[in-house]
Amino acid sequence: MTKKKLFYLILIVLFPLITSAQDTFSIIAVDTITDEIGGAGASCIDESSIQGNILLGQQILDSMEARFLNTTGTLAEKMMAALQGAKVPGANTRCLDEGTSSLSAFIRVAQPDNTPGNFWCDLLVPSVPYGVEPIDSLQVLFDEWLIWTSVKGEKFVQPNRAHVFPTPANSEIRFEIPKIADIQQLSLQLLSMNGELMTEIHYKDQPVIVNTSGYSSGVYLYKVFGDNQLLDAGKFSISK
Repeated sequence: MTKKKLFYLILIVLFPLITSAQDTFSIIAVDTITDEIGGAGASCIDESSIQGNILLGQQILDSMEARFLNTTGTLAEKMMAALQGAKVPGANTRCLDEGTSSLSAFIRVAQPDNTPGNFWCDLLVPSVPYGVEPIDSLQVLFDEWLIWTSVKGEKFVQPNRAHVFPTPANSEIRFEIPKIADIQQLSLQLLSMNGELMTEIHYKDQPVIVNTSGYSSGVYLYKVFGDNQLLDAGKFSISK
């Protein structure tokens, strides 16, 4: 019988979250049997930033590592458990006044047959009301994802996430964003990787098609806002 080996690495890094913020704490892991690779993290910065991370202490990383190692199940389940190990008010000291560990959280896991930019598990909590723990909000989404994939055996699509295609794009890119109840004003921002605003579009219901002929090849960010609240964020690429 082949013994299952799992390589993992818990990092404190200057690693850009897809909201263009900086991760406070991150875990990256590779399952050498299933060939899955995943990442999970949380941030206490809601704007672009270049600075070091300020953790409460070594105990945050120790807690993440212990939960990862002691949790049975899939790579995704182990990574979600590790993130729960950082759910301590002020885990990043910049969030201490909020009474939460962070302001946003995410988890992504790719399977070997996933195409670039597509993930078997792709969940994001881009923002939360004051005092709400984003890791708990992510856990709710993760539990829904776990039930869906167990029963349906197909990809789970998170509500309110934009469908962006084609990527990489050439002359134009399309954003399809589901209608959201009680949201009056929707806007889409396209930004460079250093956070510079390239385009902002206000729209209602219809898909948004952006002419990218004037964009250089590279990777860009997008943000979707509803009534000035961040609803979604992600990356897209352009190849000329």
